[in-house]
Amino acid sequence: MNITDLIDENTFIFDKNIKTKDELFTSLSESLYQNGYLKNKNKFLKDLYKREKLISTGIEDGFGIPHTKSKYIKKPLITFAKTSELQDYTALDNS
Repeated sequence: MNITDLIDENTFIFDKNIKTKDELFTSLSESLYQNGYLKNKNKFLKDLYKREKLISTGIEDGFGIPHTKSKYIKKPLITFAKTSELQDYTALDNS
């Protein structure tokens, strides 16, 4: 499998109205559900938060890689989101 096989541009999100981690995670869950990648968007959303509780998936300078393992994903994928700056999505270095 090539990494490009994991990318579906239909799931990409470009929304500067997203201003919080909650809005981002909800939008990601909705996009993946609408595009047929999730069995249950609410339970997948809970899995995202469970993963985030372990340690932030924020990297630095407004960049993050939210991810999780979930039995509610039909097949693995990589997606992308461009939002406004999320004040409540801090990185490990607090940036």
